Amino acid sequence: MSNDELLPLYVVISLMLFLFFIIFLYIQLSIKAKKDGVIGDCCVNQKKDEAASKSERN
Repeated sequence: MSNDELLPLYVVISLMLFLFFIIFLYIQLSIKAKKDGVIGDCCVNQKKDEAASKSERN
């Protein structure tokens, strides 16, 4: 096989590896964000901070 025949194979393999790593990193970051409470807890944390500041004023 010549390089001209293998080039599309190299391109496909490299794109698949790239997509795999992008998906892997996205999953890892979303798991970390959920564990740290970044996703979905912004309003809860804000309400806790407001309640704490109100209690400090009283």
